[in-house]
Amino acid sequence: MMVFYRVLALGRWGVSVAWITPKIDWDSTDRYNFADLNRVENNTEYVYDLLVLRGYISELLVFIKSGRSITYLEFYDSMNRIESNIEKLGDSFFLPDGWEPMNTNWVSGETPFDYQVANRLENNLYLLEDLLRRIPQLSTICGDPLSICGMSAVTAKIGGL
Repeated sequence: MMVFYRVLALGRWGVSVAWITPKIDWDSTDRYNFADLNRVENNTEYVYDLLVLRGYISELLVFIKSGRSITYLEFYDSMNRIESNIEKLGDSFFLPDGWEPMNTNWVSGETPFDYQVANRLENNLYLLEDLLRRIPQLSTICGDPLSICGMSAVTAKIGGL
């Protein structure tokens, strides 16, 4: 089975992948598998593309891995990369209410993966996607385009500041 890495960089003019509805209701009886990790990486790419389209990322490299299967599933090294990617996306934009800090210090045998980690990964991406999807609707807050209106209006409308 081939595993592919892609480097996402400045210059994208469209969303290259479709958003896959995240699972944000993991519990202790659920089992995590390769398809779940592929979904997280796919949605990381989708949020990256939205950030580029909205002008929030100028130079940010995000490494995306796809092609995992039942016969190939790496873990701790990829968890550090995946969490770092999601952290970069949040840092380049705005951390929405409900955002949970990412863990970029996974160590084999020391860092347990459980349903709470799965919820954090998927929920943080969901929160960013939801906010980015609503930006065009919020651009009329001041009656001018968002680039003229400014980020403070978006923050005030969404964050209640």
